[in-house]
Amino acid sequence: RNPAGLSDLSGAIRGLLNRMIRGLAADSGISPEEIYEIVAAGNTAMSHFLLGIPVDTLAVSPFHGAFSSACPFRAKDIGLDLNPQARVYIAPNIKSFVGGDISAGLTALDLHKTDGSFLFIDLGTNGEIVLKKGRQCVATSTAAGPAFEGMNLSCGSLALPGAVHAASWDGGFVLRTIGDEPARGICGTGLVDILALCVRHRLVDSDGKIAGAEKNLRLSESLTLSQQDIREMQLAIAAVKTGVGNMLERFGIAIHDLQRIYVAGAFGNSLNIANGVAIGLLPDAPQDRIVFVGNASLAGARKLLLSGPERKTIEAFVRKVKHVSLAMDPAFQEQFVEALALKPYSGGTL
Repeated sequence: RNPAGLSDLSGAIRGLLNRMIRGLAADSGISPEEIYEIVAAGNTAMSHFLLGIPVDTLAVSPFHGAFSSACPFRAKDIGLDLNPQARVYIAPNIKSFVGGDISAGLTALDLHKTDGSFLFIDLGTNGEIVLKKGRQCVATSTAAGPAFEGMNLSCGSLALPGAVHAASWDGGFVLRTIGDEPARGICGTGLVDILALCVRHRLVDSDGKIAGAEKNLRLSESLTLSQQDIREMQLAIAAVKTGVGNMLERFGIAIHDLQRIYVAGAFGNSLNIANGVAIGLLPDAPQDRIVFVGNASLAGARKLLLSGPERKTIEAFVRKVKHVSLAMDPAFQEQFVEALALKPYSGGTL
């Protein structure tokens, strides 16, 4: 709607990157002009904004980006304060909203080089899912929303000091906060724990309704969870669950056939697997098969920075990945409604 919006966003992103680069260079005892190579691994929209490329095609069906792979750019051409001839490599977008952050994550895990059946889930605002079976690979994205980052919730918080990051039950909620500071809000991992405890102790039905007449659950003197908060989490969980179930059905794979389920994104390494399984956020698989990989995008960007052959390999691989648009699937709505139930799922169907 705003013709200047693209320029404003691009300028904001480049300005922040330049400040970060200056700080990193200072910490390393070098000048930014001594930096000759940079790798950026972001989602499709962010890679477009960084380069100042219009995002109109991402806003309307079929939601395609303007590019997948791109030749390296010169830093001076996109406003980054490095050596003017420094090359900027953009991790390739896979398709639609499955972007360079995911291709970098696959690089970090070497999934594109590994035989077998694997599931990769990036839990964030745009939950991306990649399923690999042998040399076949399919990817999709789900509009999970920002609930996993604690946003759009009355008591939500980013994972900052004072945020509840874990919870247990001892006749009532026992809340643990980051830095052991007074509770100021609840971040994603804490919300998963609390929701699982609510269902287990019948404070919330499996359909997400708070039991009894009260419309708020008191967690502590300062924190309550509202019915709307629970609905927000339900919608986010159902989006991911539907995406995973849809991918498994398409490939004819049961969860127990998966050798590993890799979980990246908002929860880092601190999500309680049993609680994630209990409410259906994670597939009901043996816990030793579920592996948290933290910021796989950053790890992959580091790998791509150090290796030209890795770049060629992932570029060739993403061209072979089949992309599925769940919004275009006539069965999606029915699957989504069924996935709203806060319960485990263990097969290729919900």
